[in-house]
Order: sequence, then structure tokens, then C-alpha cells
Amino acid sequence: MLGRKKRKLLFTLTFKEKTRRKQMKENCNCAEETDPLDFIGIGTASINEDGKVPGEIISINEIDNENLRNWLSMIGWGGEKKLLITKEKYNEKTSYTIRLFTEKRMYSIYAHDKRYLGCVMGNRAPLPGEKYKRGADLPDGSFSYSTWVKILASIVGMESLKIEVPICDKEKNENNR
Repeated sequence: MLGRKKRKLLFTLTFKEKTRRKQMKENCNCAEETDPLDFIGIGTASINEDGKVPGEIISINEIDNENLRNWLSMIGWGGEKKLLITKEKYNEKTSYTIRLFTEKRMYSIYAHDKRYLGCVMGNRAPLPGEKYKRGADLPDGSFSYSTWVKILASIVGMESLKIEVPICDKEKNENNR
């Protein structure tokens, strides 16, 4: 059972979130039933109590770490428009969160003070029959190019679709060997 203070805080946060979402819907040119936050895949957990994404939103060129800036440029083809990058300071150390959106998922890549690099995947909508959005931890480790490649490879693996080869084509391929 939640204590009185926790219930009050939870109610206040929920009320602020509902108010903020209502204001966003009013300012949005999307369909009535579409919640703008759900549309881009940023859930309540990614938003602070003021209704904003934590940290300062920056561009790739504003990243202080040259390695991270170069790695992000690998995404290419309008990468600036495909990424939501935020910068935060913790105890004089810089932390970046890079959010990459696909049709069904959001990937959050975390880079902390040239020491840590990691990634988390979250579905942007619940799977059929479920009321919650699934997520998964992807590779993490030291701030290195090899960790970066592992993260990109896991994102490609998550986004790749399974290809079914028809049985008749399998038989032709086996006979041609």
C-alpha cells in the first residue's frame, strides 16, 4: 500500500502528464486518437515532471566527444533528422542520450563521460494482446568502437525481418547442387 505522500506525488505527476498530453494533442495536426508522445515512442518514463525530455536537446555538431560525433555520422542520410540527442551534466561529467526511432521501436544509446556506452530498446506500442510495451537491453561496455559496432549490429538484427523460403524453392535449390 502506498503511503499518503507517495499517492499524492503519483497523483500530481499523473495529473501533470495528462495535462501536458492534452495540450500537445490540441497543438498537434494528427488524428484525434493519436497521442503525440506515443506516436514518437517517448513514454512517460523518458519525461520529467515538467513534461520535458531530460537534458538539453542538441545537434550532432554540438557533441563535445569527437569519437561519438564521428560514430553518429556513420548513420548518415539525414541522421540529424533521425536522432534526438540530449546532453546532461552529472557531477561535472557529461552524459549523452541518443534516441533513434524506427517504425516499431525506439533505441536509446547512452554515452557517459567517455567511459560507458550502452543501448536499450523499447517497443513504441504494445504487442497484440498486451497492455505494456516490451523492451530489451542491448550490448553495453566500455566507451569504444567495438562496443559501438556491437550496438549497431544488434539494432540491425532487431530490425531485420525473417525471410521464409517457400518449400518448392528449397527443393529446386537442393536439386541444382
